[in-house]
Amino acid sequence: MNRPFSPEDQRFYVAMRGRLHLAGWSYSQIQRAMAWATGLPPGLDEKGLIGSFQDFAAREGLSPEAANAAIAARSAIVEHGVERFLPKSTPELDAQIIADAEETLKQNPDAYWDDPLGRELYNEALERRDALQTREQTAKDQAAKNLAAMPVGQASRARETRAREIEQKYMRAPPGSPEWKEYYQGPLQGEYRELMGQLRTGLDPTAGGRVTPSQEAVDFTSAADGQIGAMVPGVAHFEPAGASNGNSSTST
Repeated sequence: MNRPFSPEDQRFYVAMRGRLHLAGWSYSQIQRAMAWATGLPPGLDEKGLIGSFQDFAAREGLSPEAANAAIAARSAIVEHGVERFLPKSTPELDAQIIADAEETLKQNPDAYWDDPLGRELYNEALERRDALQTREQTAKDQAAKNLAAMPVGQASRARETRAREIEQKYMRAPPGSPEWKEYYQGPLQGEYRELMGQLRTGLDPTAGGRVTPSQEAVDFTSAADGQIGAMVPGVAHFEPAGASNGNSSTST
């Protein structure tokens, strides 16, 4: 009976899959090898493991080169650690994998369903994207809780620090870079609007109402207006919700 597939097994599988694919193994052969591996009896020593694998390779009709490549791949992963052999991924690469798979499914469903490795890579990219979004939301929620627990003056300084971070790290990032996209094509614009609105007006939801903004906050938001226009001509300057005229407005 095959044992359950643990998270550690999954990481080892992904590392081995890449090495075996490069060695010419088919996807179905890799799957059967994983089924063989999870069906091994516990406590098997190295000699027994190699012998069992050689029996498996013979049943599969694997060439000596293909079998030796698998043994070498396992030895390298065990010696150097699985991290070295995991494929490198970024949010941008995952987004491309997802877009390509979904476009293939839309335009050529047969090709999509005939590519089990492609579907597997697509699902893994989805899992990484969802995990990243969960981590980001958790961090944002925790930051909001921390802010709510601060005294009013300290909370205002924390908002200013965060607004400066967004400006310097994201708004001034090279166009097209991941940081640039996170602001100009992502959720940070909304966060920045909210921060600037609270700093301009002194509106502090954690204090249950309006407080007088500090002179530092006034200076900061006034300077920011000019800097944004200078950095990116045509980008709207943000007026806070609930400003004195009762409306949100933009000017260039």
